[in-house]
Amino acid sequence: VAKPQPWLVAAIMVPVVLIVLIVAGVFLRVLQARQRRLEDSLHIIHRQLDDVEVAVGLSDAIATFHLEKMSFLTQIQNPTPTQQSCLKIYRSLTEVRKYIPQAVLQHLRSEGGSTDDELDEGKL
Repeated sequence: VAKPQPWLVAAIMVPVVLIVLIVAGVFLRVLQARQRRLEDSLHIIHRQLDDVEVAVGLSDAIATFHLEKMSFLTQIQNPTPTQQSCLKIYRSLTEVRKYIPQAVLQHLRSEGGSTDDELDEGKL
């Protein structure tokens, strides 16, 4: 069996190596793009989770009329849609609070809040 010429081996190996490198480069680019999309999705999920946590905390503040817990909303530079909605609620409740009797506010802020029976019986 005749030994292949070195130039022939090089002529065959160079294109094969180039093809492998090109395929690996394309594969790497595809993986990087996929990674970027996944990171963007993860960022969106984290932001939504933060919104949910804030909304839960704010709903408690709304229910008990602890509006001071909501005042941080006024300092947010670029509020999300959820934060914008909560800010509208905060501003509305701040205006409404002026007309709510102090006894009602104290009762709302106390532990347990009011029951429907207490409201019906006029105990507030």
